[in-house]
Amino acid sequence: MKTKLILAALLLAGLFGCEKQKLENLEIKVVTINPFCFPSDSLVMNNENIFYNMFTYCMSSEYNLEEAVNAEDWNEILQLFDWKTFKKVESNTNNIASDGSDTYIEVRYGAATHRVRFGSPEDSAMAPIQLFAEKLVEIKSGYYVHGILGDWNK
Repeated sequence: MKTKLILAALLLAGLFGCEKQKLENLEIKVVTINPFCFPSDSLVMNNENIFYNMFTYCMSSEYNLEEAVNAEDWNEILQLFDWKTFKKVESNTNNIASDGSDTYIEVRYGAATHRVRFGSPEDSAMAPIQLFAEKLVEIKSGYYVHGILGDWNK
């Protein structure tokens, strides 16, 4: 009996260890695309780094930043992320065609990739992953620097 309990504990530990290892292969990209000369930006994050980029279609200016991921933000993202739920969400808005902004979240989880595109995290199609989407947009917004690309609003 004792041997069976030990084997069961080792099996469970191995399963949870595999899941953690898989999450280390997680890459999350959140991109906002704006029309005309308004700045667009992207944030790519994994368990080690964040890469941020801001650009406009009207200027050759670009702003890039790379730094270590904030462990607190990453852990919160992991708590909000569920791969099975995320890949069931089908949202592919096209607000940019009507002079609006679109944001997309693309998650690469091992060899699989899924993307959702939305105008706002509050869109009804986003309900199952709303908190995940809101947190990603919040993190990306923290990197946005007004005026860094010059006076694009002339």
